[in-house]
Amino acid sequence: MLAFGRSSARRSGKPLPDSRTEVTLRNFGYGDGEDWAKAKAYFANAWPAVMDSLEKRFAKRT
Repeated sequence: MLAFGRSSARRSGKPLPDSRTEVTLRNFGYGDGEDWAKAKAYFANAWPAVMDSLEKRFAKRT
């Protein structure tokens, strides 16, 4: 688990057929207020890029 102030990110993996893995990322624990809203918006925008990079890194090369 990664911690960003009081918020956290947790990832889990689920085996799939054909040597694939489904990865789930959960980001939680945000507080209230403008700074927390900015942090949540930042990560909501950043996580898709992180997950795309992760997928590319582990993609099966043919």
